[in-house]
Amino acid sequence: MAKKSKSNFHGKVRKHQLDHTERVLLVIIGVFGFILFWRGLAIVMGDIPMLNNPLFLVLIGFVLMYTSGLLIKLGK
Repeated sequence: MAKKSKSNFHGKVRKHQLDHTERVLLVIIGVFGFILFWRGLAIVMGDIPMLNNPLFLVLIGFVLMYTSGLLIKLGK
């Protein structure tokens, strides 16, 4: 039986190395996208009448933190 050679997938794929200018440009684009995302989310949340009630927001925040386990982790 002929011995099968293992192909090294990672050896065949080369990563494109970014120079400093490309990295800075990608960071600027990423930050701009992040800011636009959160601004859009804030505008959408402002249009929902139920989210203008602070008591409701506290309740929803508590439920989200409790279900994710964050309150339990902070209490220890």
